[in-house]
Amino acid sequence: PEFGTLATEVRFAAKRVMTGQDVNKAITQFTDKYDSPILKRSFNLIIEGLEGGGKLAELIDRVMDNIGETKVLKREMATTNMTYVIFITFVVIIIAPGLFALSYQLLVILGSFVSKIGATQAMGGVELPLVISTIFIKQSDFMLFSRYALVIISAFSSMIISLIKKGSIKAGVISIPVFVASSLLMHFLFVVILTKLFSGLVLRI
Repeated sequence: PEFGTLATEVRFAAKRVMTGQDVNKAITQFTDKYDSPILKRSFNLIIEGLEGGGKLAELIDRVMDNIGETKVLKREMATTNMTYVIFITFVVIIIAPGLFALSYQLLVILGSFVSKIGATQAMGGVELPLVISTIFIKQSDFMLFSRYALVIISAFSSMIISLIKKGSIKAGVISIPVFVASSLLMHFLFVVILTKLFSGLVLRI
């Protein structure tokens, strides 16, 4: 009774055998009812042991030991996979938007610095060993590039996380909009916060 559903199914299989059904067929019918690779693999070993005339009790003990080891390995893999998932999620939602927002602020500050240097050189006729005339990267273009890059990073990261957790890339397609929206939202917030932080520096320049 302590085995729950397994005990019930084994009793049903035993009744089929007592009514004249083949043992192997009764066990196969039981395993086919559940989508469990471990269950099917374990009972296939038992069926092979029955057909080969091996010691069934010893075989069942080994199967139980293997199932226990498999559970431990699965828990360890789940812990490792969760670490990767957390790391990738942190990079997509926090690190990447923050770096793009910081790069944008650097571009704004550098643009103000270059325009100030150009105006000083034009008014005072000062000659510097390093000539900085203009920056060819437009702020609007860089902002557009950042958003496109975040969308691409979020999409691929969502598929990678799905591959790690579920073993299928297709399952990650559903979570792509969530990753994209979160990444773009964090980018917008970082831009607003950093603009306020660096606005004084831009004005002083």
